[in-house]
Amino acid sequence: MVPTYALAGNHDMPGDSQSEWAVSALGCLPAAPGFVPVESVSVPPGGIAYMAYTHSVDKFLAAAREAAAHPSRPRTLVCHGEIDGAKYDNGHPAPGGVDPALIPFDFVISGHYHTRQAFGNVDYPGTARWDTQSDANQEKGIWVYEHSDDGAPVSKKFVSTAGVCVPILELEWREGQAMPAAPAGSRTTYSLVGSSAWVGGAKKEASASGATTRSTFTDSAAGREGRRKSAGLGDYLASTFEPVAGVERREIAGWLGIAP
Repeated sequence: MVPTYALAGNHDMPGDSQSEWAVSALGCLPAAPGFVPVESVSVPPGGIAYMAYTHSVDKFLAAAREAAAHPSRPRTLVCHGEIDGAKYDNGHPAPGGVDPALIPFDFVISGHYHTRQAFGNVDYPGTARWDTQSDANQEKGIWVYEHSDDGAPVSKKFVSTAGVCVPILELEWREGQAMPAAPAGSRTTYSLVGSSAWVGGAKKEASASGATTRSTFTDSAAGREGRRKSAGLGDYLASTFEPVAGVERREIAGWLGIAP
């Protein structure tokens, strides 16, 4: 039986960073043949070390050094961590991570950041499914790595999850163009660019298809209308804001304590 190592990530941890490795959601899962929860560090045979999330840079490095010193001398670290050089979904650098030069492994494969990225000897495969609008228009899937006997990666293969997960798309629709077709089964947002009069009609057409919208106006009338609507949150909610599918404006108004 091929074992499955499941690493505890930051969302599996309690809020108190001091007790991160004392308990995690993985500890609540029933034992299953071949299932190996990793809530701190595990170094099985095969040249690969596994390490759960910790917010502390010092704790991360101490655990990585301990794992690297294991008699099997693993070459690859699979972890869930914040490593310098990574970027957030919006493309901005993620500060405060571990210096990759201090991680004593030849290769690092890490979770944590949702966007696929690679730098130096660090590989972030990204999430396997679409979750928020920041994932729009990205490829999502599972990476299958093949390793040599000493743990060094020799190949990797991408397997798309588009057939089993709902893709998130953002399509630009400009005034004067036909409405772009959204693939069946996708969660689509149309980015509308045009005059205020056109945007109003296009928004209704897009909403009728089940899509959400965001708007960029090209006329001054829209600017005046936007300033008028920004006078109050209730007015904005009632006339401009587009809630996600399954959420109604009156529900949001109730949560905010304003008249719908």
